[in-house]
Amino acid sequence: MVKICEGVGGLGGGWFLECIAKKVGNGMNTFFWTEPWVGGVPLSVRFRRLYNLSVNKSCTMYDMFVYGWEEGGEA
Repeated sequence: MVKICEGVGGLGGGWFLECIAKKVGNGMNTFFWTEPWVGGVPLSVRFRRLYNLSVNKSCTMYDMFVYGWEEGGEA
């Protein structure tokens, strides 16, 4: 998400900050799949197939950060 926010690799930029209004904080109380994100739609709905493939459907943003986002990361 940080890469999108900063426009790294042509992944977005300014529009992202205008569309996101949720503060995650440390991420321990913010659920990755079920929180309403862009357009008020949870990622579990917007990306149903990915959600169905996920092993941990109740992971938090903190969990995803710890697992690792980069290629080879477990997130």
